[in-house]
Amino acid sequence: MTPPAAARAASGPRGTFDQVTRWFSWAAGGLALALMLLIVAEVGVRAVVGRSLSGTIELSEVLLVFIVALGIGNAQRTGAHVNTDLLTSRLTPHTGAVVRVAGLTVAAGFLLWTTWVSATRGWEAMLVGEARFGISEVPVWPARLVLPLGLLVLSVQCLLTARDAWGRRHGSAGTAGEGPDDRGSSDVS
Repeated sequence: MTPPAAARAASGPRGTFDQVTRWFSWAAGGLALALMLLIVAEVGVRAVVGRSLSGTIELSEVLLVFIVALGIGNAQRTGAHVNTDLLTSRLTPHTGAVVRVAGLTVAAGFLLWTTWVSATRGWEAMLVGEARFGISEVPVWPARLVLPLGLLVLSVQCLLTARDAWGRRHGSAGTAGEGPDDRGSSDVS
């Protein structure tokens, strides 16, 4: 892809969506750091005082949902998911692209359905103020609302990956959506 074409692709809706996906990933990284510090504080307090910090386990569970939901779209965008091309590597570029596109489209459809179901459940959880009860009460409804957001971003990234795979069906190297930090796309075959 020529530099002007790459700049156009990065500045359009795809570039904006990829930027939002990267921001979500940075937020997930920050929350992972916060979770690490929380666990270190928990271990330190337990070693010094002899008892746990109240609510650490409950908060850790909620933070893990945020971390995964916010980071999963960028993992798809950069090709960081575990994948194998055992089948598609033995196919012609065109046939391999058709198989990839079909798999990614089915995955996106399933993810969109899951997004709808989890968004409905998240809305209900928010209305009743769902919380996790343990040693202390930790609200769960924010995690139930961020999960469909992460699933929606992942489903859109699957569709964009499918579009890129279709663009490479004749063996061409560049795609309309590749950015400077893209390492490739994920195969679902």
